[in-house]
Amino acid sequence: MIKNIFFFLISILALTPTVQAGGAAACFLQGKTDIGNPKDFGYVFHADPNLTETKSIPPAFQARSEAIIKYKKEFGEDAKTPKCINDANLNSGYIIIIKTTYNITSSDVTTFYGTGFGKTENEAEADAIKRMKNRWFWKKKYGYKIEELASF
Repeated sequence: MIKNIFFFLISILALTPTVQAGGAAACFLQGKTDIGNPKDFGYVFHADPNLTETKSIPPAFQARSEAIIKYKKEFGEDAKTPKCINDANLNSGYIIIIKTTYNITSSDVTTFYGTGFGKTENEAEADAIKRMKNRWFWKKKYGYKIEELASF
């Protein structure tokens, strides 16, 4: 009886469909400037076009886990908890990271990174700009440069 149940469970696991898919995520080390305004100090990202989608772990979350591992290697095990972002709706596409540096006040310069995801490079860039607008009064006129662009 137990052998039959065990065989049945193994058979179900073997028949569970998997889908080859990709995922991407980025994690940021955030902090404050000398006078207390928000600032991003660095980032890591992970993009992988060859993840296996299962019911329990979607590719975007696999990519996020890999980004957190890279984050701890880059900034140390004791680093502040990262701010991570991923897009669970895309199994393939592009991730882009843009960077801007500008004055919050006349004496305080800050840096922010924006991340975007899209089916095309242009969609990913537009998404990064949209997300950047939600960060401390950033305006497109402040400018930005592309730090990373990868497909997944």
